[in-house]
Amino acid sequence: MKRFFYILILIFILLPPVATSFEKPFDTVRLHIPANSNSNYDQVVKHTVKEYFIKNYGKKISELKSSEETIEFMENNSVMIKEDIDTFLNEIGAPYPCEISVKEEYHKKDRLPAGIYPTVRILIGSAKGKNVFFALYPSLSVKEGVTVSFDGKEGIRYKSKIYEIIKKICR
Repeated sequence: MKRFFYILILIFILLPPVATSFEKPFDTVRLHIPANSNSNYDQVVKHTVKEYFIKNYGKKISELKSSEETIEFMENNSVMIKEDIDTFLNEIGAPYPCEISVKEEYHKKDRLPAGIYPTVRILIGSAKGKNVFFALYPSLSVKEGVTVSFDGKEGIRYKSKIYEIIKKICR
């Protein structure tokens, strides 16, 4: 009986931090890019926009020191980034613009625990297609990427950083 009482006390002591950790589990800002639709073309456009964003803003974002700085950067530059991405969409022949918003969203568990995260959303066209998520801050996943190819083959060519490292080691 004494053992049960100690276990019960231990549960009540540990329960509050566990419960509150689901609200804001990490100091993370997520990037969410839903495609216009699920057509192959719109999915390629989505990945192309992701790569364009990383190429043009990834270095600056990787220099930011906190999620607050990242959110501030995105809020202060969202109009310019929207215009830049809209110009890019026009250049590649995509018949729709994008919208950018910064807000807190609940995300189900995927690579990060479920919780409420500050989220930058780049909505492409009607934004009714499949989406891509990754961590904008910390910028760990900005360094990983999808290589998009318009060479008439698959349209999207994925690269694995782990495979590339193993390949270098085995040479």
